[in-house]
Amino acid sequence: MNKRQLKHITNDHYRLLKMQIKKVADNFDADAIHEFRVAYKKLRAFFRMINAGNKKNEKIKISKKLQQAYGIAGSIRDLQLQQQRIREIIVHEFERPQDYLDRLQQTIDKLKPGFAEIGQGKQVDKCKNKTDALIPDEFSIQRFRDFVSQKWASVRTIIKYRQLRDDHLHTIRKHLKDLFYNLKIFDESEGAIISQGIWKEKDEAYYFQLLDDLGSFQDRCMAISLLDKKWVNGLNSYNRKKLVRVKNNWMIEKRQLKQMLVIKLGSGMAGQ
Repeated sequence: MNKRQLKHITNDHYRLLKMQIKKVADNFDADAIHEFRVAYKKLRAFFRMINAGNKKNEKIKISKKLQQAYGIAGSIRDLQLQQQRIREIIVHEFERPQDYLDRLQQTIDKLKPGFAEIGQGKQVDKCKNKTDALIPDEFSIQRFRDFVSQKWASVRTIIKYRQLRDDHLHTIRKHLKDLFYNLKIFDESEGAIISQGIWKEKDEAYYFQLLDDLGSFQDRCMAISLLDKKWVNGLNSYNRKKLVRVKNNWMIEKRQLKQMLVIKLGSGMAGQ
């Protein structure tokens, strides 16, 4: 793949990123935030791939301003999803812990100006100009294979740990996403990713289901963390008791999800 082809791919990623960041800055819709973060992660995964095996000192990275926007958007979406979860679980409005929901909303409102300042500026264009200058003259299929091998080796190393921590599962998910965001980059890339994978006999659908399961686990971890003491201190006893029950149920679901994932991840390690 030559420089022109690489730039064509980054142009597409940046075009989508620019469109999505504007949508978020306009209304902070939860779906728009999700699409913006996916566009960002696809661009980041592409840069990680072409950085693989790059001997130059300067790696291609997304700008700190856009990294900041990505982080703020993620925090806002986590809080929005938490509001949605609570409303879905506690159906009757008069029974809901409104003080807690208001606390989440106040935090969202404090975060919005920081994103809007970045999203309404020309940060995407500035980032593109800088990264365009660092695009290599070529990216070979061998470097792609090396990237795939490194990612699978990292996943394999983590799975071999005696006890998988929550952050281990999150790291595995990030490695798999880096692979599958680049799934169609070469004609043979899909086959290369799966054939080098731990679960070689599985198809693409299996991997995407695994990513969904890992995502559900990460969402449950975040939901539980948003019921920590700093979020519920100061609420009245009625609200606290309701939220304690919700948290306990989520803790049970989290343990069940983790057990399922540990078995699923370990199933491909036999004989390796």
